[in-house]
This record gives sequence, structure tokens and C-alpha cells, in this order.
Amino acid sequence: MIAASFGPSLFIGLLSSSAATAGAAGAATDVAQAIGFAAAVRVAAVIAVVGFVASLVYARRESHMSH
Repeated sequence: MIAASFGPSLFIGLLSSSAATAGAAGAATDVAQAIGFAAAVRVAAVIAVVGFVASLVYARRESHMSH
């Protein structure tokens, strides 16, 4: 359960932090929220790509070990 809560808390933390930074820089509230969301989605996409590459590496390693 702890591992499952890591992703959403990271996402919300990044969203809030980026939105607050954009708001402090003078962006309108809706624009600041959009900036925060975009930053959080970029990080989530990077994590997903890293996970996908890791799965390919491990699958390939298992395939070579079984032959």
C-alpha cells in the first residue's frame, strides 16, 4: 500500500509545487495550474519510459537465460 501511494503523492506534490512557483512568478491561477499539471505529467512520462525500458531489459535477460 505504501508503494501504491508514492505515485499519486509525487504527482500532486509536483503539480502543487510547480503551480505555486508559476503563481509566484505572476501567472494567472488557471495558467499556473496548467503549468503544474504539465510538469507533473512530464515527470510521470519519464518514469513510465524508464519502467518500460527496464522491463525490456529484464525480459531480454530472462529470454537469454532460458536458452
